Amino acid sequence: HIGAPSHGNLTFNLQEGLKIKANSIILSLNSPVIDELTTNLHLTSLEAEDFSREAVDCFIEASYTGEVEALNQGNFRDVNKMSAVFKVNWLVDRCKEFYISYLDRLSDESSHSDLLFAVEEAVYLLSALKKKDFLHLVVKKMNRISNVRRDGFVNQYLSDFISRLFVADRCLCRNSGY
Repeated sequence: HIGAPSHGNLTFNLQEGLKIKANSIILSLNSPVIDELTTNLHLTSLEAEDFSREAVDCFIEASYTGEVEALNQGNFRDVNKMSAVFKVNWLVDRCKEFYISYLDRLSDESSHSDLLFAVEEAVYLLSALKKKDFLHLVVKKMNRISNVRRDGFVNQYLSDFISRLFVADRCLCRNSGY
């Protein structure tokens, strides 16, 4: 693999023509997907327009160092998605740890936007990445926060989403013969 001509540099093509170069050997050691793309398909660039520059930088830095210093609320979704897409399992686990830590910091004094971030990320993770464990974590946490129980908004938001999801699942199952 190391002798592959495409292992010199890998370019991530971002929005607005931005490009970030990274060492594909290091990325390949972390990602079987990147290894396959660079070794067998000889790709030297990847379209990453769906991800923010901050998230791509965080992903690359984490791959180089094994540390996730730059993960934050603003880039969590993209870093988690990149980790899942490129099958960097240890980074997916770190993203989950970050999310659990975020949930642990929520309290009765948490702002509405902090609570909404937790719920929206759980919903996104369930719908896009099929990660049910995130939804269970947020429901459990939200039920412990008294102003959330009193307000009911977040629980109603989750209830509506879950009921729509179950209806969609039932329709898919019926249509596919399960």
